[in-house]
Amino acid sequence: MKRENEEMKLDLSVQDAELFEDTFAGFEENAEVTDAEKKRVLSSVMRKAGFEMNEIINEKRKNITASKTDDTEVRRGRIQVKRGGIIAACIAVLTVGVVTAGMLHMNNINADIPEPAGQPTVEGQSTDAEDTDTSDDEYTDTMDDNAENIMPDLVGRKLTDVLAEYDGKLSFDVGYDYNTEYEEGIIFGQYTPAGTPFKEGDSLELKVSKGKMKEIIPDVSGSEREVAESLLYAARFNPVVKEIYDEEVPEGIAIKTDPPAGTEAAVESKITLFISSGKTGEPETVTVPDVVGMKKDEAMLLLKESGLCVRSKWVLGSEEKGTVVKQSAEPDTTLNKYNDITICVSEGVTEPVKLTISTPLPADLHGTYRIDLCDGDGTVKYTKSVNADELGEVKAFDFDLEGIGAEKFTIVITSDETDKSVIYGEYAVDFTNKTADMDQNLNIADLLALNPAE
Repeated sequence: MKRENEEMKLDLSVQDAELFEDTFAGFEENAEVTDAEKKRVLSSVMRKAGFEMNEIINEKRKNITASKTDDTEVRRGRIQVKRGGIIAACIAVLTVGVVTAGMLHMNNINADIPEPAGQPTVEGQSTDAEDTDTSDDEYTDTMDDNAENIMPDLVGRKLTDVLAEYDGKLSFDVGYDYNTEYEEGIIFGQYTPAGTPFKEGDSLELKVSKGKMKEIIPDVSGSEREVAESLLYAARFNPVVKEIYDEEVPEGIAIKTDPPAGTEAAVESKITLFISSGKTGEPETVTVPDVVGMKKDEAMLLLKESGLCVRSKWVLGSEEKGTVVKQSAEPDTTLNKYNDITICVSEGVTEPVKLTISTPLPADLHGTYRIDLCDGDGTVKYTKSVNADELGEVKAFDFDLEGIGAEKFTIVITSDETDKSVIYGEYAVDFTNKTADMDQNLNIADLLALNPAE
């Protein structure tokens, strides 16, 4: 170390010696040394220790003259610096030495630390660790075993197709809700994300579209035009008025709507409101096309383009499902424009499907009631009487249904004592898939108001 210090002294320039002396001349008298001056001295020492600070050194050397001071002597090429300069230079050298030694020591420590066991490595990177955590291997093995069972993306698919494809692989918890983006029967939500591993038998919750929210079209026939339009707007429909010839209905009076009253239509959809123009002029006529054997959608489009109002109903039949098997007006006959025509569509089955639905009643309901189950046209399809006081603690009633396709049913409950009625709720029944979706907003408050007086 001593020999190295001696060599360092030999290499110092006269200018550096003078700089040391000027800077630290008053060191013993506790003279204040600026940061710039400290950097200047450290730079000179660090340069010889292997750390370059060329920009600072060159900048400062421009301002240094070659003149000697009384406190510095040059003898035989060696620089003699008085005690103040020597102390400062030693401090700088020691500081650099300590920092350098510390860095080398930390590098040696880090080199001796082994890689932690079980940590993942980057491809191409080697590790000296011999032992690994077996828990990671077990997890990987488990994932490999179930790698083929990856949750698919079912959004946008038909529920019936999914149920058939994943029968025995997954159990499904299906909920239904209105949706403006997806058609009825299409999955629009799944609560286990696609790409998630699953085991056979796991449960998957799905949300299936009921289509757009629907309302029943009110019967406005016989009303003046303004009243009929107001009733349709109040039901959240957009009426489109068409005036047509009619021999019986007075001018300016509503004749009917398309779709017809009592059927359901999507909220905010357009409803054609037919207003009588009276007997003015001659009625416009159309020729009825032959649509038997066509698919339902194709037949309805053709009849509407011909100027007729089309109705459809499902019937039992061995023909392919969705095929028109009958029409109410014979082909090539003449009808007044906008007259009604009904087509019968095959359900593809020859026997009706049987289905039992159960409906709860409030526990504090008393008295006797008649319960009617009405179809979309308001026709009573099923009826029964119940005595609420004899139903036990858990009150409910059942209906055994038979039908095909999809149907809407409205529950109407009438008090035997007062003969007052309330609409209690609705069912959306799918006989094909043997499902019944009950409206959860049952009209319990109005039903309890029918309780007999005490």
